[in-house]
Amino acid sequence: MNRDPSLLIISPSFAPEVGGVETRLNDICDHLQKKGIPTTVITYQPIITPARGAAIEQRGSVTIHRHWWPGGDIFHRLLKFPVLEVVYLVPGLLFWSFVHLVAHRRSIRAVHTLGLNAAIAGRLLRPFFRFRWVVTTHAIYDFVAGSLLARITRWVLSRADSVLALSNVSRDELIRIGLSAARVETHVTWVNNQTRFVPQDQTAVRRDLGWPNRFTVLFVGRMRANKGIGLLLAIAWRRPEWTFAFAGGGEMLPEVETANRELSNLRVCGNLENDQLTPYYNAADVFIMPSQYSEGFGRVAIEALSCGTPIICSNRGGIKDHVSDDVAILIDPEETVIERELARLADAPDELVTRRKACRDFALEHFSEKNADQLVSAYFGNPPAH
Repeated sequence: MNRDPSLLIISPSFAPEVGGVETRLNDICDHLQKKGIPTTVITYQPIITPARGAAIEQRGSVTIHRHWWPGGDIFHRLLKFPVLEVVYLVPGLLFWSFVHLVAHRRSIRAVHTLGLNAAIAGRLLRPFFRFRWVVTTHAIYDFVAGSLLARITRWVLSRADSVLALSNVSRDELIRIGLSAARVETHVTWVNNQTRFVPQDQTAVRRDLGWPNRFTVLFVGRMRANKGIGLLLAIAWRRPEWTFAFAGGGEMLPEVETANRELSNLRVCGNLENDQLTPYYNAADVFIMPSQYSEGFGRVAIEALSCGTPIICSNRGGIKDHVSDDVAILIDPEETVIERELARLADAPDELVTRRKACRDFALEHFSEKNADQLVSAYFGNPPAH
């Protein structure tokens, strides 16, 4: 039997899928590899984007198994039908995880499930195997007390040894539906802000990207209506003196591309890999995340902060738990409010300079890789020494 702790991670998605959850899992695997912890990831080939990864990928002590599953972005089409989404996502994860646990039942010490669908698989596996079970949630569900969703979630998560929420808002709602407060804690994610997301010379970066040297607003994420894309486009029409840059894909991308053909102040950057984003963050005067819903966290916001770029975020969701007024401006995500705040910052270059310095220092203090050891501790008690 392997004397080292052995870990199984279960997640519906992983790189080369592009998104905050996928990037977070990638960073988790990088950290586990540095620690030399034997880890297996059970996941699907990308089910949203057409990209494909290796069926079996070895990264030092980490082995990633990507299994084929029907794609074509069925996932987003089923968001309004939670039961069908479960039927779509859970069976494959359950089957392949069961097979792996049977084959390695003597060595698996802990299982980490990412998101509620993976947690359902973990809950169904729990009666048959002995392992420490850690769950991370990635959404704010806005539970209605006593609702079917609240009751199912409580049943799924009640057997977990540790439930890690990405914000206090998420933690509090899980406790309200009946989970033990002793088992639910907030785990703040991290970014590689020492080597990847770093400040760069803004003028030089803009020159390299071919962007004009003027007030620039950046959005990074999935281009959906509830992300506030329509609001930003409406403002872009009225503010030709500002540059608006959009990075990502999604169902509103064609609308953004159509506007780009008519507006000279738009920049459509494409669906960039995470390690390509640093110059775009640095080229912006402000990063904006005007979500129209309670977003779980919004990892891209802390990537921007690490590059020294101030953020404007919706006052809904979890990000407000982890930022301060000197690096973030929290607003009602309404068109007039957004435009008013952008106009104020465009006319306040000294404030932008002050905020840029504060952002980098704040990110180094709050979102460094030291947060990863909290996760390893949840797996095994204390981070293993390697």
